[in-house]
Amino acid sequence: MRQGDGSGASFLMMKADEPPLINFWRELTMWKKNPVIVVVGIICFMIAGLLDLKNRGLFFRLLPSFVQDYLVGRGISKGSD
Repeated sequence: MRQGDGSGASFLMMKADEPPLINFWRELTMWKKNPVIVVVGIICFMIAGLLDLKNRGLFFRLLPSFVQDYLVGRGISKGSD
């Protein structure tokens, strides 16, 4: 099996003299061959973010208070606490 052929097995067979970051970057080129996975991943993260805002999750709590007040006032997030 060749190094960096996109099969996934090459990540496990790293050369000893090659830094792991370079080898990992070669494996990321696999995503260029199948962009559907990237699009599905982005959609999943967007849905997770919207659900987090609606249910006052961790991301919502990290927002500044004026943004939280705006989201609650607009009815995007639950108002009860």
